[in-house]
Amino acid sequence: MDAAFESALDLTGSALLRVFGTAALRRHLLPVQFLAEQLDIHVHSEAKSDASEIDRINETLIAAKHSSWNELIHAYHQVLLDSPLAPRSIRMYLATAAAFCAHADVGMNAWSHGALERYLNDKPGAKNNLSRFVSFCKSSRGWDVQMPAKGAAVQPLPDPVRSARTLRELLQKVEATGLQNAPRDVLGAILSVSLGLPKSTVMSSTADFQVTPDTVTFCRGSEKILIPNELEPYARRFAEMTIK
Repeated sequence: MDAAFESALDLTGSALLRVFGTAALRRHLLPVQFLAEQLDIHVHSEAKSDASEIDRINETLIAAKHSSWNELIHAYHQVLLDSPLAPRSIRMYLATAAAFCAHADVGMNAWSHGALERYLNDKPGAKNNLSRFVSFCKSSRGWDVQMPAKGAAVQPLPDPVRSARTLRELLQKVEATGLQNAPRDVLGAILSVSLGLPKSTVMSSTADFQVTPDTVTFCRGSEKILIPNELEPYARRFAEMTIK
């Protein structure tokens, strides 16, 4: 304290927290009690709680230092600081965003389609915290991302090996007949297996394929999935047959 404070007037509870942090004050409980009893310098529980949350926030930022999402997380943190959020809320929003970035290996570009849905399928409790982060990425980065519609999450494949075998067999059927002669049912099955969606969802009359010269997007309500390049020929042909 002699080294940290020039005057006894500078010695306050908030100043103690700023200089030593909650962990050090907990370790040196006797001096803290002495300051409270003799000099009426108190470190209030709410201030200690906020300082602890700030320490945890800093740990999250440090952990992201060498990651591909470091700049993104720091920019998001600054936006959270500028909002009227309590430190605990900031910590929760930031930690959830960092955990998702690590899971989806987010970098300079948006996460791959289906990554957010699969993450929320494993961690449904993260949905509310991630909503703000998705909005931030959409507005600040211009990414084409959005929260999945309720009940529209892409489910993980229960048996990836079996799905791969089924997909291979379906592709062989199309190769045998030619894409132009392939049945709509077979094309729908290819898209279903590839995207991890129920076949009934792909074949549904409420489903829609938005086709442009460069992309094909599967739409169902507010859910949108950009079809990967490898599946585009099948999706385009499927869309043509659906329109007819």
